[in-house]
Amino acid sequence: MLKEDALLYFPLVDDIEMDELYDQLLFEQKQFLSNRMPISKVFNPRIARLKKMDEAYVFFGGNNQSKLNPTIELRLAESDSIEVSYLNFQENLNLIKLELFKAKNVNQLLVAIDNLFKNQHYFAHKMGSFGTALDYQPIVSKEPDAMEILSGIKFAKENGVITFDQLSQLPDDNILVEEANRLSLWLKIETNV
Repeated sequence: MLKEDALLYFPLVDDIEMDELYDQLLFEQKQFLSNRMPISKVFNPRIARLKKMDEAYVFFGGNNQSKLNPTIELRLAESDSIEVSYLNFQENLNLIKLELFKAKNVNQLLVAIDNLFKNQHYFAHKMGSFGTALDYQPIVSKEPDAMEILSGIKFAKENGVITFDQLSQLPDDNILVEEANRLSLWLKIETNV
């Protein structure tokens, strides 16, 4: 890497300490990534930029190694219960976001991003496989509020819908059916990346 290239990804200036700039740039990426639905077409350019930033940091003499190497074990529910699977998905998501914000370097952040995609894929495969054909295209990046989903689960349980294969018993405008369709579309997009 040439110095000119390194300065594009790591804009080193005299009045800011190198480690402080690295932390600042890393924090900006954490903020962006933590508030987005994991979509490869959005995340891949960020990941490439993060790797270049890290390479430039090391080029200027920075140390990107950290003694803390966090790894979490994702709880992947084998249950067909919508509620159990969704609660596991949310629990994993909270742990992943903690891991993301605790990341001290790009490599740790990449591990958190990988876990974010694994968690999303697992839940999307369970729920998205029961999506139905709709007259409209849901906005893939617009995740519903967790409380809306939990209310939808409560409504579904009251109507005898407990497992994923029973989702078709709910009306098309039900939040769970809409979420199944959104995740089904997300899976198609991710498969074609």
